Amino acid sequence: MVKQRSATRLVFGWLSLRRTVMVMLLLLTGHLSSSGQGLPNLLLHDRELRSEYGSYVGNQRLAIAYHKGLLLVPGRVNDRAGYFLLDTGAPFLLINEVVEDPGADVAQGLQGAVQLGTRAYDWIDWGMKPLEQVEVSHADLSHLHDYTGKAFLGILGYEAFAGQQVSIDYRNREIYFSKSNQPVLHLKGAPAFEWHFRQVGHIMLVEATLQGKKCYFILDTGSVNSVLDAREAALLTAVAQTDREVMLGSVDSRQLRTRYVQVQELAIQGQVYRELSLLPVDLSEVSKTLETQVSGIIGNDILSQYTVAIDYKEKKIRFW
Repeated sequence: MVKQRSATRLVFGWLSLRRTVMVMLLLLTGHLSSSGQGLPNLLLHDRELRSEYGSYVGNQRLAIAYHKGLLLVPGRVNDRAGYFLLDTGAPFLLINEVVEDPGADVAQGLQGAVQLGTRAYDWIDWGMKPLEQVEVSHADLSHLHDYTGKAFLGILGYEAFAGQQVSIDYRNREIYFSKSNQPVLHLKGAPAFEWHFRQVGHIMLVEATLQGKKCYFILDTGSVNSVLDAREAALLTAVAQTDREVMLGSVDSRQLRTRYVQVQELAIQGQVYRELSLLPVDLSEVSKTLETQVSGIIGNDILSQYTVAIDYKEKKIRFW
């Protein structure tokens, strides 16, 4: 039998334990953290819409590129043009820049370590209200530049849209922000279904049933692939190993070879997914940080099948 192998992939995630930031650099799992204290408040302002929703009051629009499983937003940092990753699983704004201070804090993670620095930037813009003369955290995110093949500026996290509704139209490559009670996507008609979520910090936890067992999955638009906790994969006797093999790469150049697993059934509040392929990753530190047993992560491989609206006020995510 010939085994199918993919190119090396990176998975990126954030955990925050007190003042120590732990980083899990896996591009497939997204970003996790519990706070963004001391970082700038990213204020958005009203902007004229140039689409079918242009007459809908109270919304702001961003054009995006959905590229290699990631939501990319065109922008600029000082005189550099490129793309930001828009990630609901990330806590704050982080600029892609090498940290040259040998005494800088080290973010230790499950798949390596990366240094974190802080510096002032004259201009940061991603199509909304630009930030001028702000102090922002930065780290070497060159792995994201390599993965996307595009000039990578940084990550736009939860602070950019906290308290609003985020409507993501994967097909038309647009994102809308709204503070109203009625998301712009209601103009498409009633949603096909919706999930309730529990918010811990900025993390969205949805209750699910994994082959008959109640559990929690993180909902993360910054994740390329959906993930199953490695311990859950080992406990589920009905999980079959597939021949799809990938390499997980870390910031310190280490690599881990793993293989997708297939789950017979995952039910999330009435929506059932069968024979679902997930990537097994150790999420024990995620569970410890959130003080909740996390069985997996729902990423863009599932979310991009729909148009979605995340309502942080009502703690709901609606699907069309």
